[in-house]
Amino acid sequence: MKLPVLLMLLLLSPAFCQTTGAPPKFEDLPETTKFVGRPAAPKLRTPSHKKFQFMIRRGARLPANFAGHYRIIEWGCGSPCSTFVVVDQRTGEVYDLPFESFSALDLGCPEPYDKCWGDGLIYKPNSRLLIVGGLPDIPNAEFGRYYYEWKNHRFKLLRADIKKHEDE
Repeated sequence: MKLPVLLMLLLLSPAFCQTTGAPPKFEDLPETTKFVGRPAAPKLRTPSHKKFQFMIRRGARLPANFAGHYRIIEWGCGSPCSTFVVVDQRTGEVYDLPFESFSALDLGCPEPYDKCWGDGLIYKPNSRLLIVGGLPDIPNAEFGRYYYEWKNHRFKLLRADIKKHEDE
């Protein structure tokens, strides 16, 4: 009796889905908590947070938009660069992204541009999944879609799908 249950759990796990080649979906990493109430003031602890305090404080006042009780706040850092932080609306803690910045502009993408993957950040209020469509500022990165899980106040890379251009 225990073996069929264990087998079913294994088949339904996100790790099994990745081995089949399917990227994670928002419903694979649900978040059922919801934040209700007044957001806590963001705690600006690092020089970078203090440098962008206006953007962070302004964004932290808006409703939760990620993983139940978090707010992703994104701003530009020069065309086509973007960066963001995650603010816990319960505690005010500010968390950084797993890389310094990213570019959503696919400079090597041939026309038509709708075949490009420069989606930027994709996330939902009721999921712990973050999809970054673009080029993260990390060593040896390539343009693609990067799938992260938000767990224990950190982003864990689940998968990277690297974009191959039609002319390659």
